[in-house]
Amino acid sequence: MGKMNLGRCKGLIRGTRVDAAVILLAGLLPLFWFRGSLIAGMDLPWPLSSPSYLVRSAASTWNPALCLGTADVSFRSALYFVISLGLHKLGFSLLATEKFWFVFWFAGAGLSMYFLIRALVPGNRLAALGGALFYMFNPYVMVVRLYELNLWLFFYALAPAVLALFATSIRTGRKLHVAGFLLASLLVTMSYANLGSVIMLAMLLGGYLVVYLVQNRRSRERMKRALGCASVLAVLWLGINAWWILPSISSLRQEASFRQKNESTMELLEMTSRESAWHRVLRLQGYWAFDQEEADEPLFPYARRYERSHVDALGWLIPALGFAGLWRVRRERELLWPGILWLASAFFMKGTRPPLGSLTRWIFASLPGMSVFRHPFDKFGMLALVGLAPLVGVGMEGFFGWVRRRVTGKRAGMTLGACAYAVTALLLLVLLVWPMWTGEAIYAGGSKLASFRIREVPDPYREAASWLKEQGDVFRILPLPYNRGFWSLAMFDWYQGHDPTRLVLESDVAVPSVGYAGGELAEQAAYDLLLGRECARLLCNLLGVKYILLRADANWEILSGDIRADTRRVDEECLFMPLPEMRRSLDGLDWLQPVGSFGPLTFYLNRDWKPTLLYAQSDYAVVDTGGENLLEAGNGEESGNWEPLGDVEWEVEEPGSLTLESHAGAHQEVVGARKNMRSIKAPLTYRFRLRASANTRANLFIKWYDAAGAPLSNYLLMEIGGGTADWTERSGFLLKPPEAAGAELVILMEPSEGARVEVKDLFVGEQSWIKALCSGEGYSPDTVYISREDAERLPLSPETSGETSPPTCTIESSRPWSAKLRLKTDGPCFLVLNQAYDAGWQAYLGSPGWLKVLTSSGDLPAAHLMVNGYANAWFVEEAGEYEVTLYYRPQTLLYLGVALSALTWVLFAAWCIFITAASRGRQKGSSEGRVMGSSTAGEE
Repeated sequence: MGKMNLGRCKGLIRGTRVDAAVILLAGLLPLFWFRGSLIAGMDLPWPLSSPSYLVRSAASTWNPALCLGTADVSFRSALYFVISLGLHKLGFSLLATEKFWFVFWFAGAGLSMYFLIRALVPGNRLAALGGALFYMFNPYVMVVRLYELNLWLFFYALAPAVLALFATSIRTGRKLHVAGFLLASLLVTMSYANLGSVIMLAMLLGGYLVVYLVQNRRSRERMKRALGCASVLAVLWLGINAWWILPSISSLRQEASFRQKNESTMELLEMTSRESAWHRVLRLQGYWAFDQEEADEPLFPYARRYERSHVDALGWLIPALGFAGLWRVRRERELLWPGILWLASAFFMKGTRPPLGSLTRWIFASLPGMSVFRHPFDKFGMLALVGLAPLVGVGMEGFFGWVRRRVTGKRAGMTLGACAYAVTALLLLVLLVWPMWTGEAIYAGGSKLASFRIREVPDPYREAASWLKEQGDVFRILPLPYNRGFWSLAMFDWYQGHDPTRLVLESDVAVPSVGYAGGELAEQAAYDLLLGRECARLLCNLLGVKYILLRADANWEILSGDIRADTRRVDEECLFMPLPEMRRSLDGLDWLQPVGSFGPLTFYLNRDWKPTLLYAQSDYAVVDTGGENLLEAGNGEESGNWEPLGDVEWEVEEPGSLTLESHAGAHQEVVGARKNMRSIKAPLTYRFRLRASANTRANLFIKWYDAAGAPLSNYLLMEIGGGTADWTERSGFLLKPPEAAGAELVILMEPSEGARVEVKDLFVGEQSWIKALCSGEGYSPDTVYISREDAERLPLSPETSGETSPPTCTIESSRPWSAKLRLKTDGPCFLVLNQAYDAGWQAYLGSPGWLKVLTSSGDLPAAHLMVNGYANAWFVEEAGEYEVTLYYRPQTLLYLGVALSALTWVLFAAWCIFITAASRGRQKGSSEGRVMGSSTAGEE
């Protein structure tokens, strides 16, 4: 018996090695995608940056290079950057390093799924191999993962392995499986830049545990062992992940506010559901992948092949094999959770499309945290593939067995079964995803958009980075064209994706802005630069901008299609004008001087620039931040009443509200209402709450007019594409066209049965900080601007500044998360840190250790407040000389988390060693007892 088991074990190992070799060989396919170039774009600009710079950024919880400074989340993907740096130190080039990661993602996904299937259905090698290869080669990977190019690739590659090790751990409790689970959990953190991956992993493991407990409800011993092991795994998981969990507590504030200032969950859900019909979801065709970018050019060159009926029909092979595998659940109980996972995920992947689209809409509107899945085809698609791949593998094996059993003769049956299996694999894994085999899955560029393949970072950027590094000062760069939002695509003639400027130049670049504290000031500075206004000079001095960077390598074919030079309208994503006009505008400003030219990059020096990372001032000015609502009467001006457009019912219950309902029999194409705004003299800000009935399609926007009353352009505030079950809050910053002399607020909706829009707390008013900084004499570097609310709570007069000698501030050292300085003041003064306001910044006397920073707030006798519309400041009331340390407290949570994670690994290793030693001791004692018993029996 022992010899037979040993032989089976050796055969299993040999078979597994063969399968693994096949998967690894297929996993080398990405090496042929590069064609001598880096692959970078969309969410994956990292290959363009130095690994050492990325590691330095990930080692800090505060990032001064994003907009005006913000709590960073790149530390959660630190392992990715550290390994990349290690490969770089070993002599790997950037290209070789990226090839390593692509093979890791691709081959790792296959091996991960192979391990999962072998854990769920042991002994089914054919199913495991087929399912693993399908997990690597499928339309979802081709049109979503290889186009979006982001760190979700780590989740896709490692999630099956995490599930497999979790399943084997709770079933066996073996230390080796537990250790493997912890290691896989550590590797998958490289996808945690987006915390949605944590939630999805919890759903994946939690769902399996629930199904396992239900299936084994009659075995109390198994349930007890599973719950006990799951509890231990949860504690160990928290321990080894403390290094990113603890500092994430602080960044959640920034992430939450960032989400609120961008498109709402329901808006994105409706948008991404338009093409997600159930028949496309079952065949894993993306919600946008095969749509045409323009009438005569599809987004992907290979898209037209999938318009052919016979190629399109091949996609039905996927659900057919999936349901065939699902049929085996009666015999293979472990396939129940993959089946549930696939069907449930497929239901959500279709978004609000029928069937039961209203149920999906209600779930997204009612359950907290569903914003993680607001791109349902993308996010639920990964979960669906984790469930579908095992079913497809089992279905392929079942088809092989079905053909074999239908043929008389063992050899003939095996031959025909193998042929049927091979044909199925050829259709499914090759023909259906042929662009993956040819490399077309990596976007090669179109008539306007740049390719994802980048031969190398352009030399001018490298030269500019070296030039900037030699200067050694702390300063900001304001680039033009200016990308407003984090998700705005930076369009260059050599690159498309998130703006890589700060990563390539390794400098503090004041983008993006939307959703970040103080972003309005950076946007206004860029806008006024384009128009040659004096306000740009004031704001650049305030923000510490040393250089204006003109990027002539922008994709002007794309940008010129989005703006009319005669109206210079403000685009929602990017601020720009035609290149000659931008250059003429910058050359015409006497406070700017071109000092550096590197190919298409021109650096303009701000002649007024002075180091302003830290400074102290005693003079101040008070800003009224309330602002007037330009939709209401004031200052002797009338704003006008709401005017209906078309056949609608409308009602104003209170100021700042409107209820609009269309008539079912309305014959107009659109109906709505409009309201004039009072005269506009400064940049504007807006906020409102809105909800709409389920079948409502409407737009809320501002329409700009020139002095003659001619329309200029529209600025969309919110698009309603199917209703919002609950109140949606929106707020933001408006950049009005320079010619705009008037405006009106307009709501237009498609008339339909029950279409209804409700708006409350509607406010459009002047941006108080920009108005104060740019009107009158404007910003002065000798003055600190504070809100009236802060002025009233501080021990100073809100009318005039105190008469004191100018304070002095000497910086001794600084890092992204801390600064040491000496402050000398003869009276009350403001100590200003020129980074975006965050309550995590604390001021301490002397040089506190990180333990003191961790356990106590700042002990400098000073009030912490926001000044100048964005910056941190401490009001020091008493005269004297101070040694001060400014510290971003969440950095200490990073240190504590790293220590706890290391301690957890040490304790787990010690526990494993102790248990192993104790087990061997018991085995040795038992063996000696048996030997002693045998000797005694022999003597007798």
